Amino acid sequence: MGEPAAMARPAEGGRRSGGRPGFAPALMILFLIGVSQASFGPLLPLYNDRFGVDTPRSSLLITGYFTGSLLVMLMASLIRLPGRRFFPFSLTLYAAGNAGLFLSPWLEPAVASASVTGFASGGLALYTNTAFARQERGVSLINLLNGMFAAGTIVGPLAAGWSIGTGRPYGFLAVTLGVIFCYRISRLHSWPAGGESRPPGASSGTSISRFIAPFLLLYLCYGVLETGVGGWAATHLQSQGFSAANAARILAAFWAGTAVAKFAVPCYAARTPERKIILLGLVGTAMALALAAVPHASVIAYAATGLALGPVFPTGLAWLVRLGGDRRAVGMASASSMVGSTLLPILINWPVTHAPATIPLVLSAVGVLSIAAASWAWRSAPSTRR
Repeated sequence: MGEPAAMARPAEGGRRSGGRPGFAPALMILFLIGVSQASFGPLLPLYNDRFGVDTPRSSLLITGYFTGSLLVMLMASLIRLPGRRFFPFSLTLYAAGNAGLFLSPWLEPAVASASVTGFASGGLALYTNTAFARQERGVSLINLLNGMFAAGTIVGPLAAGWSIGTGRPYGFLAVTLGVIFCYRISRLHSWPAGGESRPPGASSGTSISRFIAPFLLLYLCYGVLETGVGGWAATHLQSQGFSAANAARILAAFWAGTAVAKFAVPCYAARTPERKIILLGLVGTAMALALAAVPHASVIAYAATGLALGPVFPTGLAWLVRLGGDRRAVGMASASSMVGSTLLPILINWPVTHAPATIPLVLSAVGVLSIAAASWAWRSAPSTRR
């Protein structure tokens, strides 16, 4: 893949900052975040039995996780966080949070651990995404990073299914051990600089405030789309007559599609502008979700949704950075996505309760809105060199 020039300069203290040593732990961390995040939903029955609560109460784990992630994104969009200190701090918090999810004897400390996990994972994802988006092959690098996250979201439900049989969430224990390993191999001199240098071809002299609004709307819609499919596709599939086990397998195909799409982006990123990748992906997402409402077509439709939606989040961040966005802008976009994930229960409550067959149509309508947001961003953003 080659080493970005910005990552090959000597670092402080006489050590070298190679692209591969920094990229390898980043890949591992994003994979572990995917495993942990995708485990919450499938593990709710385990926590119900373990703590003697019902699903509405145990779902506070998911709420706590996304609240923590949203908090760190808001912090990053408002203040400048010291990246070189925040990395080891976040890794420590992430290990502690996952350990708490494994060890907690009752619900309240588990929810607190989920919030800590979300805060730490949000910080880690923010800084890795921003740092690698600023490299020469930012679109390819950031899609590979998020491809590893998507791969983790495939492993997470599988690990959760095995853990349910044991009565303990061993997947969170495995993530804890993995994070400790990453902490030992990811010396800060091996990470790309977290400064505000512009990537090649970036727009200069342009205020990000002039075109941040369409990106915020785009990521708000993205949060609704990804969380909507990940959280409620199984409910829709069961309304079509699929068993819970088969619905979970089809949902895994969606996550697999997102992973395949991200890993495929480096094959065409050099000759395809970010804005076209995003717009085509969103058009495909809206069409595939509309198709999912057709009985017997949902199996293919959800896999197609994953393929179309997969590159949108990372490629959008790379585009935002190329336009001159700094870490605060990336934080604002990521926070908007988290807000979308938080708003989803309000948007989808009626369909889930009264008409689950319409869930993909509601999400498809959100997809149409995201197309409008991407088109708005395309028209309002300054042109950049490819």
